[in-house]
Amino acid sequence: MEELVAKAGHQITITGTTLAVVPEIKNSLRRRIETGCNLRLMAPDPEGNHFDAGCCMTNSDTETRRNVILANLHEIGTFVSELGQIQDRVEVRLLNQPMPAGYTTIDLDEPAGQIIVQRYMFDVAAEDAEFLTYIANRDGDWYVQQREHLEKLWSKAKPYSLRPHS
Repeated sequence: MEELVAKAGHQITITGTTLAVVPEIKNSLRRRIETGCNLRLMAPDPEGNHFDAGCCMTNSDTETRRNVILANLHEIGTFVSELGQIQDRVEVRLLNQPMPAGYTTIDLDEPAGQIIVQRYMFDVAAEDAEFLTYIANRDGDWYVQQREHLEKLWSKAKPYSLRPHS
């Protein structure tokens, strides 16, 4: 993941069931953000009415996943606050729909843009799901299909404020 992030020119998108990878690679993300990259993050809404269905599909404990997401959002909030003047380069959204896949992307609109899709399958833990890689100048219509699907999910997700909630 850090190798892919290091290649990013202007945009990184990471979506997933808990965003657990973000705190793990925050130093790599910080370096890219400091050089002008925008970072988009999306997770299932842990308070949403579709949250349980997503957990059920991958046979995950609902409360455990909810707590992991909330803890990761808190850690991401701390990370973003440390960015100071450039924290507006990070956008977080929560999706109130079952998440069919996790995505990690760089530079979606560029010829060398990449999308890594982690398919979520019934009764398979997210960490055991397969990964598929699509590259814009290699995979044509398949790349476009994945990019459009991600953008539909992104447009359905609601912005999440990383500022402390009172």
